[in-house]
Amino acid sequence: MQRYITNNDNVIYTIPSAENGQQSAFQLTDIPDITGVGETLFIAYDQQKVLFEQNYEWEAVDPEVKRYDAQLFRFESADIETLKAFVESQTPDVTLWQNVRKKRPQPADFSLMIQAIVEAAQQQSIFEFYLIQS
Repeated sequence: MQRYITNNDNVIYTIPSAENGQQSAFQLTDIPDITGVGETLFIAYDQQKVLFEQNYEWEAVDPEVKRYDAQLFRFESADIETLKAFVESQTPDVTLWQNVRKKRPQPADFSLMIQAIVEAAQQQSIFEFYLIQS
């Protein structure tokens, strides 16, 4: 079972699994806690409307009380700069050897997830992202 971050239409990031098949512990709920940006909600769809009407309207639910279908992370366009600064702060400095080889180091997986969200938000002006399993 894989976990994906989508913007409703496209998968923008696949959350990595460990070699032993264990799923990463990353959650969209971690982003506001760590970066101080945006909010996350647990959402549920009316399954009858989804099935028969293709209606994906959702409602926020308490995950301790009611089943949820996805996590939602949303933020304002003004928050993009803060998220970009977070990714930059988590990216290792370029060493001389990497500079010679013109190879830019990658940030850690959590920052890669945020980077994918930022890039999608900038390209499509969409500021709501979903974590789903399939």
